[in-house]
Amino acid sequence: MFVHGGNGTYEQWFFFDDRWAGAHPELASSLIWFAYHWDPLCSGDHLYLTPCSDNRLRYVAVVGDDGQTHVREAQPHDEPRVWDLRRWSYEKRPPGEPVAGEVLGTVEIQLQQPSPDTCELTEFTITRTRHGQAVSGLLGRRVRQDLQEAGISRTTGWLPRNVLYPHGRRFLRVLGRMREGSDGAQVLIGG
Repeated sequence: MFVHGGNGTYEQWFFFDDRWAGAHPELASSLIWFAYHWDPLCSGDHLYLTPCSDNRLRYVAVVGDDGQTHVREAQPHDEPRVWDLRRWSYEKRPPGEPVAGEVLGTVEIQLQQPSPDTCELTEFTITRTRHGQAVSGLLGRRVRQDLQEAGISRTTGWLPRNVLYPHGRRFLRVLGRMREGSDGAQVLIGG
């Protein structure tokens, strides 16, 4: 079935039950794999809407069972909480302290764009709570460490949203040294 997704796009849906899946396990596994990865050779554990073919990394700052915020690469099971965070960028977040599993911040990076030692920041969202500054710093430190290990030394441009977006400037400062050059705005990683 094809479902109209708006803006002239359609989503392809497959429906089957456990009986059919039990009788056709290889085909069922293939269809489930296709739902997450259009590329059959993709072994990435990326989020649903992240293309298989490019080299994007998404990090999330998640509240752990211990109540502390931990930064790690996003997993598919984080998707609903990432969508909550995006929604709360426009709406008011429900009152109260963050709960275990809640995503307080996310950043997506496309590596080696447009050159091997460069990355592009393709998304950045931080919670609008009192935790925002700390979350921004945690994300910046983890991303800086991973980018340096990968040999990435600079970004192209600033954050995809306005750089004055709450806590964005702190993230960029922790990530590296910001500069406005003749070749455009960039952050020198760890610089």
